[in-house]
Amino acid sequence: MANIVQILDFQKGRTNSGSIMVPCPWFGEIAEYGTEHSALDLGLQLTLNSEWKYYRWDGVMPADKISSLIDKDGYFYETVEDVVKNADSTDIEKELKAQIERAIAFGIKPTHFDSHMGALFSTPELLKIYMKLGEEYKTPVLVPLDWLNDSELMKVADAYPMPVIAYLQLDPDIPVNKWQD
Repeated sequence: MANIVQILDFQKGRTNSGSIMVPCPWFGEIAEYGTEHSALDLGLQLTLNSEWKYYRWDGVMPADKISSLIDKDGYFYETVEDVVKNADSTDIEKELKAQIERAIAFGIKPTHFDSHMGALFSTPELLKIYMKLGEEYKTPVLVPLDWLNDSELMKVADAYPMPVIAYLQLDPDIPVNKWQD
């Protein structure tokens, strides 16, 4: 459903930027729309959890290849806390790379990365993986510095060699064509 809302917002000119969650149902629909409308600014919301009760998803990788990311019901964990408690960093990196590669295979040229529900901002290890992928794919990453209330997280962010999108706020009273200003 979120993809449909995003498409409608693009069509009505309410937004020209968005993030795609690759493991979710209907990913193909928004990917097709994105490739047909290449002027759109589409990033990837790298996803390790699935928080909805009846709308769930698992990884792009087969579950047996990322078993530490999958709960007893066969989906990603519902909470960031469960991801942190259970997920293995090797599985995380494999899954996130698979999400990026799948988006690219579908014709998406990601303009940025961000993190679903901030999971990748929750520990220094996860933040390092996230930032490493940004560097590897030469893609800016969104790191809301005000979320990094831990000095170890700030050290990771400070050591990052590429530009970081640290803060984004759009005022609904400013017309879309003035947002860049």
